[in-house]
Amino acid sequence: MSKYILKFEKDDSVKFVSHLDLIRVFDRAMRRAELPMGYSAGFNPHPLMTFAHPLGVGVASCAELVEITTSEHVEPHIFKERLNKKMPQGFIVRDIMEIDGKNNFASLKSADYAIKIEGEFPKEGLEAFFKMLTEIKVNKKTKRGITETDIKPFVLEFKEIDKGMLNVRLKAGAENLKPELLIEGLEKYIPSFKAERVLILRTQLLDENGEALFRTV
Repeated sequence: MSKYILKFEKDDSVKFVSHLDLIRVFDRAMRRAELPMGYSAGFNPHPLMTFAHPLGVGVASCAELVEITTSEHVEPHIFKERLNKKMPQGFIVRDIMEIDGKNNFASLKSADYAIKIEGEFPKEGLEAFFKMLTEIKVNKKTKRGITETDIKPFVLEFKEIDKGMLNVRLKAGAENLKPELLIEGLEKYIPSFKAERVLILRTQLLDENGEALFRTV
C-alpha cells in the first residue's frame, strides 16, 4: 500500500457539502478515475481516508488536507491528474505528496481564515475594539457540553484588512474555535456591529510553529 496527502480546494459552490458527503465525493471520484483505493479489513470495509480538521458546513476552503491510502503505488502527478478529471465541480486537488508512514495531521494546531462581512460596523473599526476586549464569552460546545467560554485566547491573530475584511488565525485541533463563533462573540461585545452576511474561506492549516504542510501559491 502507498499513502498520499492531498491539498484540495472546496469552493463556495460546495461549501454546504457535509463531511460525510465529502468522503463519498472522494470515494466515487477515486473509483471513476480507476485509482486503486485502499480499504480497511473486516466485514464492513471502508475507504482509507483521513481528513485534517474537517471543515464546518457553510465554510469554503482552498487548503483542505486528506490522506488517502492506495492498494497499489501511483505516481503522484498521475494520481492528481486522473483524480481531478473525475472530481465534481467545486472541488480541485491543488497539490499532492507521497508520505512514508503516519501523517502529521496531529501537529496542525491552528487555521487561517479570510472573512468577508456585510453589515453595520463601528466607525473605530473591528480590530481596534478587539484589541481592547479583555474577554469574549460565548456558549461553546466542549467535552462537558455547552458551556460559557472565553474564546479570546483561541484567537491567535486578528487583522482588519479593510472594512468588513478580516484575516484571522484561530486555534484548531483539541482546542479549536469556529470562525462563526468568533463573529457571534464580536456582535455580542462590540457596539453597533451587526453581521448581516458572512463569507468564510479557510486559507491554511498550520502546525505549532506556524508552518504549513503545503505552501499556498
